[in-house]
Amino acid sequence: MTEGHLTEAELPKQEVSHDIVYQEMYEEMRRYRDFELTVSTWHTTILLGILAVLVTGRFAGFTSSLSRFLASSVAAKSLILVVAVSIGASSVFLVCYSWLRYRELRNYVSQNLEPLWKEFKPKKRKIAPRHLIIAVQVLLVLLIAIVTWWRG
Repeated sequence: MTEGHLTEAELPKQEVSHDIVYQEMYEEMRRYRDFELTVSTWHTTILLGILAVLVTGRFAGFTSSLSRFLASSVAAKSLILVVAVSIGASSVFLVCYSWLRYRELRNYVSQNLEPLWKEFKPKKRKIAPRHLIIAVQVLLVLLIAIVTWWRG
């Protein structure tokens, strides 16, 4: 033992209340759900911004410098598409990751921490919110690809 410091073996053992563990696990599950929504919101906003700039540049009723540049540069079109696909793919990955982490915690809490008297189980849905989030991300990336490579 050093001056005034206890080693780990000398520390008294402390138990954590079952209720505290239950509360912390629920807080962590909420954090994953919030993260899923926040990530999808930001990525959707960024993709909508890119799409808005492209649509305005392409179909504004006048020949803009952006539309002339995109018409002449395959590299610019490719770069825009790579950025959009990267943003969309990272969004889909993070939404799926958050859902998987939430599911792991949910299963653990259901099996180990839920009170025995709690028998309510939510109805399983075929289409979950994450499916719609992923569909929106894919649709936005496809629209960006179409507007970027549009020849009209």
